[in-house]
Amino acid sequence: MDIITEHLGVPGSGTREFLIDWINTIDEVPSIDLSVFLPCFLEDVLFMLGDKEKELRSKAEECLKAFLFDLKEKFYSGRLEQNLTEDNINKIVGILIEVCKGRSSAFSKLTAIVWLGELFTFFREQV
Repeated sequence: MDIITEHLGVPGSGTREFLIDWINTIDEVPSIDLSVFLPCFLEDVLFMLGDKEKELRSKAEECLKAFLFDLKEKFYSGRLEQNLTEDNINKIVGILIEVCKGRSSAFSKLTAIVWLGELFTFFREQV
């Protein structure tokens, strides 16, 4: 996972698009739970929502939708707390708040707000 996350912020839409494809592909493997690694790449994927390349923005949006759907599914089936530690939840919330406060695109900020709303629904006591 380290090699993917260290290259997500590299300039050049082609490299980042390739990495988003890899994240999506790895996420489809049932025995691998990438939600554990979400703090490693969430911020970079959120920033991709403001990229000038439409294809990269679209892939980033689909990636984030898939992860949020997966988190909702785990929450409603009672499996979410097994997968995300309190430390990871706090890291994710911190990333989302920084994206909202920072110099990111309006769509990145809106997506971060949506994620925050969902996480507050899931983890009222922990957050």
